[in-house]
Amino acid sequence: MAVKTESTPWTKPAGKPIAGKPVPRPSRNAQVQAYRKALAGCKGFSGRIVCVGSPLAGSQVLRHYAGSPMARLAGSSAGLLGSGMDAVPEGLSVSVIAGTEALGLGRLLHRFTESNDGSVALSETDIPGLSRHVKVAASHSGQLFSSAVLDAAIDLLSDSP
Repeated sequence: MAVKTESTPWTKPAGKPIAGKPVPRPSRNAQVQAYRKALAGCKGFSGRIVCVGSPLAGSQVLRHYAGSPMARLAGSSAGLLGSGMDAVPEGLSVSVIAGTEALGLGRLLHRFTESNDGSVALSETDIPGLSRHVKVAASHSGQLFSSAVLDAAIDLLSDSP
């Protein structure tokens, strides 16, 4: 017996047959619109959002590799990661923690001309409307294991907005 699961803007459809019919995948444009709509729908959200290493302004690496097999590594987020967002939706408290250590595989794929974490340029993590923008000495992947990132996240989540 097949179980139908709902797809939200935060999850992609499984693509597996449901009741004998394949689940159509939304177009990249539809995905980008869904993410933007979801964020705009957060207006009643009263908490804080902390993004770690996120290219909120869009990723030049992804734009450079758009249309190539490399772009598939971004998965269903490719559309949003390529275009970015103009600003934080009004009423949201969003902060970013950004790495400044250019290490890892990303630096072999792309030559940055500015401070970066090996995969994302520092300027790509900054958009109008951010509550705070914190820089840490960590690479993109290293941010997952960085005590400085953990300390910054705790600070951002416990400080008054």
